[in-house]
Amino acid sequence: MNFRVIINKWLILVVFCFINSMQSLAQVNVINTNNANTLASKIVGSGVEISNATVLCNSNQAGTFTVTSSTLGMDEGIVLTTGFASASLPAHGVNGPQNQFATFNQGTGGDADLTTLAGIVTNDRCVLEFDFKADGDSIFFKYKFGSEEYPVFNCSNYNDVFGFFITGPGYPTPTNLALVPGTNIPVAINSVNNGVISSGGNISNCNSMGAGSPFTGLYVNNTGSTSLTYDGFTQIFTAKALTQSCVTYHLKLAIADGFDHIFDSGVFIKAGSLNSNTFKFSLKTDSAAAPTPMVFEGCDSAVVKIHRVNFQTLVNTDTAYIQILGTTTNGTDYPLIQTAYYFSNSLSDSIKTIYIDPYNDLITEGTETLKLILKNKCNIIVDSLILEIKDAPKFTIFNVD
Repeated sequence: MNFRVIINKWLILVVFCFINSMQSLAQVNVINTNNANTLASKIVGSGVEISNATVLCNSNQAGTFTVTSSTLGMDEGIVLTTGFASASLPAHGVNGPQNQFATFNQGTGGDADLTTLAGIVTNDRCVLEFDFKADGDSIFFKYKFGSEEYPVFNCSNYNDVFGFFITGPGYPTPTNLALVPGTNIPVAINSVNNGVISSGGNISNCNSMGAGSPFTGLYVNNTGSTSLTYDGFTQIFTAKALTQSCVTYHLKLAIADGFDHIFDSGVFIKAGSLNSNTFKFSLKTDSAAAPTPMVFEGCDSAVVKIHRVNFQTLVNTDTAYIQILGTTTNGTDYPLIQTAYYFSNSLSDSIKTIYIDPYNDLITEGTETLKLILKNKCNIIVDSLILEIKDAPKFTIFNVD
């Protein structure tokens, strides 16, 4: 323990001396915020609706980030830390360079779920929670874990840990989704590292995480980075879970220091990556599409496609529903459009095609509109489009040939 304190004091003195020059190198911009709605909304993509967001972090523990140049592998997102999110004094944040040192006692206490997960007492917890409903039968999002514990405290008691806990139908108790790919092993310092045992560590601490630990091939050495402070990272992983459509679930994103409250860790979650399998439209017309896509009666056609997107672990059938609005009449101005499109449980069954060939009724009607509203089985609108249908063009022939 004294060894950690000595390192802590020495490195803080060093970074104090060089803070001005080092901060100028940062290429990851982090804005501190513990606004729950800001953080939760940042990671939501398509097919997921969130509500009731709460956060249990100090104001400088969490934030949003954007990347101008970095090896992080994400353009933007949110970060939850056991220390500081944005670089500042008396400690440093995640936006490096690597030869800075991020360690701070936030004094926020531990988290019961993380303590159970790590098997040791936890400190400096930061927790973001919210409810969600998914359009489809699964959800998934991308994340990356990093820490100052790497690599000098591999396989020690200082097992900083985080977890993504889901509760709801099928998950009566909090179930962790932050797992080493292909296993049920939690992602932590002792499950993913470079395999070099620290002087105060023991390989048994890593092995006890589960068969195959530590997973050295999933570790990323960050030595020499000018944009990220932590000494090591995991690769980008995907958290995923099977869900029931239109049903409320609860998601808890939490991180904490293991055993003590120094040597910070953080988890980065990619913006817009919390998705569920859903639907979207695409439209192609023979005529020009400016400013609104259009077709002429009796002359050309439009092709509308319903795409089933964002599915990774599809196990159920699905149905897309179409509401038809506008000034045209379905089945009279063009061939009848179905109002429901069935998708099987095959991953290859991902597109349904609608052909719109407007009839030339030889009546001058001016421009008519066809509006298609795409809904999922929760009766939630997921996409829409508008198509103009114009009278057939009239031609005057001046040449008697």
